[in-house]
Amino acid sequence: MSIRAILIICCGLASGLFAVIGVNQLQNRKPDTKVVGPPMTKVVVVSSKIERGSAVKSEMIELKDWPEEMVPENTLTTIDEAVGRYALSPLMPGELLMQAKLAAPGASRGAGNLVQQGMRAYSILTTSAAASVSGLVLPGDHVDVVLSIQSPTGDFTGGGTSTTLLQNLEILAINHELEAPENSDDPKLTTVTLLVTQRQANLLGLGQKAGVLSLALRNPDDNEVADTEPVTLAEVRFREELNPTTKAEENKSPEPTVAAVETAPSNDRVSTIRTLRGNQSGVVSVQIGGQD
Repeated sequence: MSIRAILIICCGLASGLFAVIGVNQLQNRKPDTKVVGPPMTKVVVVSSKIERGSAVKSEMIELKDWPEEMVPENTLTTIDEAVGRYALSPLMPGELLMQAKLAAPGASRGAGNLVQQGMRAYSILTTSAAASVSGLVLPGDHVDVVLSIQSPTGDFTGGGTSTTLLQNLEILAINHELEAPENSDDPKLTTVTLLVTQRQANLLGLGQKAGVLSLALRNPDDNEVADTEPVTLAEVRFREELNPTTKAEENKSPEPTVAAVETAPSNDRVSTIRTLRGNQSGVVSVQIGGQD
């Protein structure tokens, strides 16, 4: 065997040896830096749906690690804090359980636990209360309350008025049910219980005695207070007279009507008449006692 062949074999053995040693060192080397995550803490999380007014049971909740900086204030951190307390609103799986979502510890079962401090639960005890939405309203929905009152036909109202009495009220219960029924073929409602302030309860009580209450269902994201005015029966009849019955009448412009008369100073001897034609207004100057 030549010296060149021996050198090639030795180089190959040396390379293999260095490779084995390198791989072994890489496998046994400990990482220089350790990845550290955010500090975690234990919190109570809902594991199965809890209906409003239901008592929390241990199998409905669980403890989970949660990033400490992302835990809202008053979140429960032990199972014992939640078990036996009543849910003030429906709770869904994966939801953090907080004090504000549960009735006070030791509170007895009942709808009173669902009424926040300073509020009242007031029932409208008439089927006509929900006639305007015909059973579409459910517990948790928000509605406006409309009051309709009849009056003598000879007065300025023409026989009655309708006004939005209260706005954006939450429905606590329907027919003594705190939750929406899974299957309901009968839309008839007998009672609607609303969450109101004491003054609003007084208004509802007086409204029930004075006339008929009905409900207008709101979009759940609509919290704006609408600018409303009472509507009289005389106004409704007047609007009916203005409604076009044919296309020709719809396109026909109304005759000018005198809306107001303004008299210029006497030395000018000129009067101006403001006219209305549909939505358009104008001013006509008339010379009094002058010559053309």
